[in-house]
Amino acid sequence: MSKRLTQKATRVKQVLDAVGNSHLDLVRGDGYWYFVYDDVAKGRYETLSVYTMRLGDFSVEQWTADGREFCTKMESK
Repeated sequence: MSKRLTQKATRVKQVLDAVGNSHLDLVRGDGYWYFVYDDVAKGRYETLSVYTMRLGDFSVEQWTADGREFCTKMESK
């Protein structure tokens, strides 16, 4: 695995660990990133797109805040 991919994987892990929700994932799309919330037991699946090409455009804290807000929204449905 290249150093660049390792850095991205590490940063994604930092964000997901900080959010602390096992139903959340952060995925790279084609020119953007998106959160995936998938709770099979409750039948909840949704995505939240973040229109930035680079993971480093936002701090871990900013990604974490967006992830937590998305989880809160999904869990209140």
